[in-house]
Parts: sequence; C-alpha cells; structure tokens
Amino acid sequence: MTMSRDPFESRPWLAWVLVLLVVLFAGAVRWRLLDVPLERDEGEYAYAGQLILDGLAPYAGVYNMKLPGTYAAYAALQAVFGQSVTAIRLGVLLVHAGTVVLLFLLTRRLFGPFAGLMAAVAFATLTLGVRVQGVYANAEQFVLPLALAGLLLVLRAVESRRLPALLGGGLALGGAVLMKQHAAAFVVAALAYLVFRTARPRRVRLAAFAAAVALPYLATGVWMWGGGVFERFWFWTVRYAVLYAQQLPLSNAPTQLAANAGPVVGAAPGLWLLAAAGLVALPWLVEDRGARVFIVAFALCSFLATCPGLVFRPHYFLLTLPAAALAAAVLARGVAQRLATAGRPAAGLVVAAALVLGSAAQSLLAQRRPLFAMTPAELSRYSYALNPFPESPGIAEIVRSHSRPDDRVAILGSEPQILFYAQRRSATGYIYMYPLMEQGAHALSMQEELIREVTAAAPEVLVYVHVEESWLRTPESHARIFEWFARYRRDFRLVGAVTIRAGGSRFFADVEQLGEFNPTSGDHVTIWKRRRPPEAAR
Repeated sequence: MTMSRDPFESRPWLAWVLVLLVVLFAGAVRWRLLDVPLERDEGEYAYAGQLILDGLAPYAGVYNMKLPGTYAAYAALQAVFGQSVTAIRLGVLLVHAGTVVLLFLLTRRLFGPFAGLMAAVAFATLTLGVRVQGVYANAEQFVLPLALAGLLLVLRAVESRRLPALLGGGLALGGAVLMKQHAAAFVVAALAYLVFRTARPRRVRLAAFAAAVALPYLATGVWMWGGGVFERFWFWTVRYAVLYAQQLPLSNAPTQLAANAGPVVGAAPGLWLLAAAGLVALPWLVEDRGARVFIVAFALCSFLATCPGLVFRPHYFLLTLPAAALAAAVLARGVAQRLATAGRPAAGLVVAAALVLGSAAQSLLAQRRPLFAMTPAELSRYSYALNPFPESPGIAEIVRSHSRPDDRVAILGSEPQILFYAQRRSATGYIYMYPLMEQGAHALSMQEELIREVTAAAPEVLVYVHVEESWLRTPESHARIFEWFARYRRDFRLVGAVTIRAGGSRFFADVEQLGEFNPTSGDHVTIWKRRRPPEAAR
C-alpha cells in the first residue's frame, strides 16, 4: 500500500522533522492569536468546565443538547493551564498539533511517509482557515484527534488481527462521539471498512468493536445518574436533539450548504481542488481496494458529519478537513508515482510537493491580513461581525464589580462566555436563548422554566443582550420572556452598558456616562444591579 521510491522510506527521521516544522508553523500562527476573545460556543464549554471543576455535574447548571465530552475536555485544559482565554487557546493549540501528527501517521500507514507529510501540510493549512473558524476551540477540534486515533487503530487491527487494537479504536471513536454527536459518522466509516476487510466469521469482532464504541457513552450515563441529572441529560441530548435536527426542511439544505461551504472552499481553492481531483481519480491512483474503500467511506462520512440539523455551520466543516487533506495527498502521491514510472522520480517529487505547498501558500497569502496582521479583537469582529465577543471581558468586569463570588447572575441572551470571564454562576441553566425562540412544543415551557429559575435564584445582577444573533427571535416566537423581563427589571437599576459598533464599541460604567447612553441605539448590552432585597423581588 506504500508508494515505491518514497524518499522518506530510508530516512524516516526526515519526515518527522518536516512534520514537526509544519506543526511549529501552524502553532506559531495560533500563538499570535492566543488572546482571541471567546465566542459563545467556547464560552459554553469554558463555563461548563468551570462548573465541573467546582464539582457540579453537566446539565445541572447548563442545559444543552451537546454531549459532555467537550465540557470535560475544557475542564481538563483549565485544570492544567488555568481558567483564562489564553490557557484554552494554548490547550487547543496542543490538541491541534496532536491531530496533525495523527493524520500523518494514518496517511503514512496507507500510502507512505511522503503522502503523510503532504496530508499534514494540507490539513494544517486548511485548519488555519478563517472561514472555517479554525483558530477557535470548537467541539470539532476535540472530535478530530479521537476520531483519527480510532481510525488508525482500526487500520492496525485489520492488518494485525489483534483484538486490543480493535477495542482501542472503538473506545477512541466512542470518545469522539462524546465530544459531539456528529462524530457518529466516523464510527460508520470504521464499521464499513471493518465489514469490507474482516474475514469471516466477523460477528464476534464486530460485536466487540460495537461494545467498545458504546462504553464511553454508557459510562457517561452512569456519571449523569450519579450526579442526579440523568433525566435532564436524556431530555436535552436525545429527545430535544432529535426535535432540533428535524426543524429545518430538507429543501433548505442546498441553500444552507452553498452559503456556508462556499466561503470555506474559497479560502483554500487549490487544496480543495486537489482533494476533489484525488477522489475522482481514486480508481487510477490507488490499486488496493481496501484503501479505496477506506478513503471513500472516510470522505463520505466526514461530509455526513456536517449534515445533522441541515444548518451546515462553518465550523462543522472542520470534520471534513482530514479526509480532504488525505485525498489531496493521494493525488500528490499519484503524480509523483506517474513521473517516477516515466523515469523522472526527482521531478515527480518536486511537482507533487509543489502542488500541495503552492496551494497551501496561496491560501495563507489570501488570508494574510486576518492571520498575520489583525489583532485578536479585530479577528473576532472580522469572524463574527457585531456579536459582543470582544466586549464580553469588559461586560464581565462590570458584573464582577457589582456582585460577590457567591451571587447569581442572569444573562438574558446567548452569551455564556460572560459567565466564564466573570467567574459567576448563572441563575438559570438556560445559557442559550435559542431553544426559547423556536417554534417547537417546548419553547413556551422553557421560557416559563427560565422565569421560575431566575426568580427563585434572586440574581444580584441581570445582563440583557440586545443583539439579534444572541436570540434569533422570529415573528412566531413566544413573547412571554420579554413581557416578564420588562416587569422584573423594575427591581434593578442600570449600572453599565455597551453599545456595539463596527468602528468601535463604547462602554458606559458610571452615573455620568450612563446619562449619555441611548437604549434605543442599535446593538447593545445592559447590566442591571438589584435595588431591593431578594425577598422583595417579584
């Protein structure tokens, strides 16, 4: 399955040196951006990680349909590196470095070290893409190393017929699913390859693999049961998740896919073209049927991993990048082989490497301003428009100055990163407002539950986010929560505000400044402090 005349076969250390250079280059770009403000998904994971470190089980203080693997990963990063944005970015930098190495190992096993190096270059470049939100610590970043480790172990198990490798692959893939349910697609890819390559009788081995995949989820269920939150865990991650996935009609999928995939591909057109060519020419580039089956299953299932919910958010496409990089490497290897067969091995290697390196350089040059010139705050605004992510540390400071560590804070808006920065507990488990704005059967009851939780917690501080992207309210959304807030805030006084502008936001944090604040102006966030004792709240 390896390429003939691979230049690194006799010097494997050289391939490792070059992979290390790739990792160091990608790490240097990320290092410059260690202080990029958290976006709201990152804020959710970071806040949930804080709660875990404080001994609180997931779903006791955070209601969301995601499985808790990424919460646990963030908790681990914070335990090792500290509870700061820089610590989280440093942690995901190391996770990404491990992913590059794992993709190199997987590709090398299939096609040799030259192809492995090309895959590493392509993947490291693609994951720096601004449009794919590759510098942020989304759940997909934690899915990929586990998924690749699982697939690599499955490849080894098929070749060696050793059960421990197969079980290890199942456990790793099961762990990937815990990071995000979308990773189940990689389990399907592994099963397809196992069914194709495993000699009869195969039932025992497949059953053992399936059991290993299921074990992390079963252990999580036990954890949730022990923490007294299994019912809520089941509702959010199964019942509500199924309803959420059914909200958008299938007819919307092409429009959503084109709108989100287009910019991702446009950020690295050369590499994506190489990947597409590699997949199309696969029958002529790869003789081994098993390797072809693996690549097709890997690529197809990687795309399917972006499909749940049919929203195709940009960071979902991170899950397709290892398969795209592998396909591009297969094409480069094929070019090198064809020219070697024609008696020009040196030219073949140069041309093949130039295809990948040139495409990578084009992508980096096209994105040179956000990757190499923008400040972390500017990159956040560039990536997420007028979402209040650069302003969140300042908002959190106002919250901290008007509350004590054991006070509760209610954030009406989908901005959990404020809770992380402020190191304050939420008065409600609803850290996202999106489910409350949906047209599903649960939306009104969720609004009522939020109102009950906030009223019972008697928060010292309220934060109201007047930003459309923080609510995604529609004409059909129930207005109960807004009617309640208009009355409830009478027990509070305004102590801070920020108006959000593309040209520069403005904070209002004292009485004189607040006199200049115009609450009818565009996107803004207001901070309110309780003016009467909790028992007087309505």
